[in-house]
Amino acid sequence: MSVIAESPDDQSTAITVRKPRTRRQPQPIQSPASKASQFEAAAYGRLLERAEMKEALFRLESAQVKRDSVSRKLCAGSAAVSVEDLARWETELAAAKDSWVALAKHSPLHTKQPLLAAH
Repeated sequence: MSVIAESPDDQSTAITVRKPRTRRQPQPIQSPASKASQFEAAAYGRLLERAEMKEALFRLESAQVKRDSVSRKLCAGSAAVSVEDLARWETELAAAKDSWVALAKHSPLHTKQPLLAAH
C-alpha cells in the first residue's frame, strides 16, 4: 500500500510505503477454571521457593522416607532396626506434618502437598 503525502514546507511530494498489518492468530480460549488452576500452580511453585517452606518440606519428605525404610526392613524380618526405631520415625513424621500444617494456616496452598493428603 502506498500513500502520497505532501510536505507543507517545500510543496514537494513524497511516496511512503507502508507494510500491511499482519493478522493476529486466534488465541485458544481457556476456561476461567483452567486459568485459575494455572495461577494457583504458579503461586504454589513460588510458595515452595521460600526458605522456611523448603526446610519444612525437606523435613517432611525425609521423615516419610526414613519411616518407610524402617517399616520395610521390619516387615522383611531384618534385625538391623527395631520397633522403637519405627516409633521414633513415626513420631518425627507426625511432628513434621504438624509443622507443615502450622505453616498451612498462613496459606491454604500448603494443603496441596501430596504427603498431607491423609492428614
